[in-house]
Amino acid sequence: MGKTNVKHKSAKSGRKGLPGVCANTSTASSSALSSAALKHLSPKELCQKAVKATNEFEPQQALNCYKAALAKLDSQSPAGAATASGDFGASEQLSMALQCLQSSAFILLELGRVEEAQKLLNRAVSLSPDEGYEKYMYLAQLSEEKDAVELYLRGISVVNAAMEVFFSLSLSAASQESSFILSGAVLKLFVFM
Repeated sequence: MGKTNVKHKSAKSGRKGLPGVCANTSTASSSALSSAALKHLSPKELCQKAVKATNEFEPQQALNCYKAALAKLDSQSPAGAATASGDFGASEQLSMALQCLQSSAFILLELGRVEEAQKLLNRAVSLSPDEGYEKYMYLAQLSEEKDAVELYLRGISVVNAAMEVFFSLSLSAASQESSFILSGAVLKLFVFM
């Protein structure tokens, strides 16, 4: 009889080792954070919780965290402040807002909530039209005919612009390094004379 209990326990513990495979709503809701708990977290902490919830196959909890993070980010700065000002804090807030919008949209698409996802992706486009090609590609997939082609082309142009910046920075860094090496060699030559 003792062996039967041991086998039964190990079978149960084996199932616990695979979170999200057999989603049990009572388990998922027991680990969910309350709205009050979300209010005390920073946007960055909320994004981290959302990523964790996504990885644990808890899409509704992830959406709640992203929504709370967006609300905090919106209340901390006006919509255009992050793009208008060049300071690091504003760009970090913009980056977090874009992460929240796009990640929420991706989750909503997985859940079949297409219209809600489109609204979030369009908001991401309005916040940062020149960065992040993904939002354009997803919107293109959700669009038809000419609109889809235009969105794909816009996404491709964003990728091309990012590649140009990357290559120009790489060339600039390489030329600075070579001029530094060259000036060091000239200095050494001058010292030896």
